[in-house]
Amino acid sequence: MKTAITPNLEQVSDWLTKIILGAGLTQLVRLPYQLGRLGEYFKPEFENSSVLPVLIVLSSFIFGFFAGYVLTQLFLATALKAAADARNKIVLALTTEGAGTATLVAGVKAIRSDTPKEIKRALYERLIYNSLYDDPPGGFSKAIEYAEQYIREEPENASARIWAYLAAALGQKYKWETIKGNRQEILAETRNRALEACRRAIQLEPQLKSLLRMLWDPNDPTKFQSEEDDLEPFYNDSDFCALFEGS
Repeated sequence: MKTAITPNLEQVSDWLTKIILGAGLTQLVRLPYQLGRLGEYFKPEFENSSVLPVLIVLSSFIFGFFAGYVLTQLFLATALKAAADARNKIVLALTTEGAGTATLVAGVKAIRSDTPKEIKRALYERLIYNSLYDDPPGGFSKAIEYAEQYIREEPENASARIWAYLAAALGQKYKWETIKGNRQEILAETRNRALEACRRAIQLEPQLKSLLRMLWDPNDPTKFQSEEDDLEPFYNDSDFCALFEGS
């Protein structure tokens, strides 16, 4: 799935301005001739003066341009900012505990280039977390897809939680692939990706080590066995043991 980026009014106005300027510059050489024709056309109404109507047209154009710019900056820019802030508040509200997966997917599709980074990250975190509780294989497949999409799009705004959720999703995938009897190379690749995701999550936020360890250790007394066993398939893996049991 690709994130939908809808052009906003400011972008459209920029495009139109560039098009108008480009087309206008190509016709600039004809401007003196056309102004001369305009002056001659209105000349009888201005005591046979062709200069005055040209000056009126030029001054009106300049005044209209700056008046429009000032009014736009004073009123329209403020209105657009208020609308964007309201939209961002609505999008942020989608990250609350009660938001369902379908609602969060709609929120992700509504992300635009000017959406604040923290809102985008919160949306993806909640969506990936919700996907982990959907039925396999669709649940973990979507969680992996969303996590990798965010990591690819936001390398400078990394989320430790997204890396942790990716590790959990890969653990679910490993268990599923094992039950289905898939090839060892597929299992090995999934295992290596899960280990790397754990390492990246802990590197970004060391406090997440306890959460990941709980998902990994079947004997952890704080877990709900039926729901928090994502990384248990790697319990006897030496690399995971070194990661979670080491200092």
